[in-house]
Amino acid sequence: MYKSIIRSIIVTIVFICAIKVETIHAQNEQKDGDLVTGRVITQRKEEPVKFANVVNISTDAGTVTDTLGFFKIRLHPKDTLKLSCMGYITKYITPEDSLYEHKFQEITFARKYHEIDEVTVPGWTWESFKKEFLEMEPEKKKKDYGLDTLVSDYDKAAQQQLKNAPDGVGIAVPLNLTSDAEKQRQKVEELRKQDAKDEVIREKFNNQILREVTGLEGEELTEFVLYAQFSDRFLYNASSYYVINEIKRRYKRFKKMKKASEPQDSVR
Repeated sequence: MYKSIIRSIIVTIVFICAIKVETIHAQNEQKDGDLVTGRVITQRKEEPVKFANVVNISTDAGTVTDTLGFFKIRLHPKDTLKLSCMGYITKYITPEDSLYEHKFQEITFARKYHEIDEVTVPGWTWESFKKEFLEMEPEKKKKDYGLDTLVSDYDKAAQQQLKNAPDGVGIAVPLNLTSDAEKQRQKVEELRKQDAKDEVIREKFNNQILREVTGLEGEELTEFVLYAQFSDRFLYNASSYYVINEIKRRYKRFKKMKKASEPQDSVR
């Protein structure tokens, strides 16, 4: 008899505890808010927006969308969701937008576009730039080369020479009447000559020839060029045949140097 009474008391206590736990759980759920589910998609193609930030700005609780754009978060009435993602316009949603009532809603994201100033890109290459530069007419600077100017220049040069010359020594004063335009034309002519010289050197000495003669590639080829140190004067004046023979000769020395620098195996 006592056992049945004790059993009844235990069952009653367990029942009361279960009801209490359920009540506490319900109160916690009410406190935390209802769990709602949503999906974020693009406005045009309706593709999922993955890893978008979803924040309840009323409770500071947050989550991110999965690879299919789905998310879950708890909401109270009047709470506001903030949804943001790089490349999209930030969006704010409240339960009045039916997310709270239906417990699920697809939310569309609009792309964010940035307006930039117009940029003009010239279709120039190095060759076209060089051609236009060489064909450019130098700006002519007007200068008075009248008799007064010539006499003045001559007097200044003569006075300087007389000041520095010993007694009894005659002087000769050259007049440099080269204009700025002439100097610019001379500079352009020098550039043309140098460009022609470089072209002759490139025909005799380039990476393709070096690879065919030595079989080197990449860093080893660069290391060999630095080691060989062919001068522009030699490459310009020597024939192609002599240049190739010199490459072979210096490559043999380069291989010996590399072999000598390798660590030797210790003799047991």
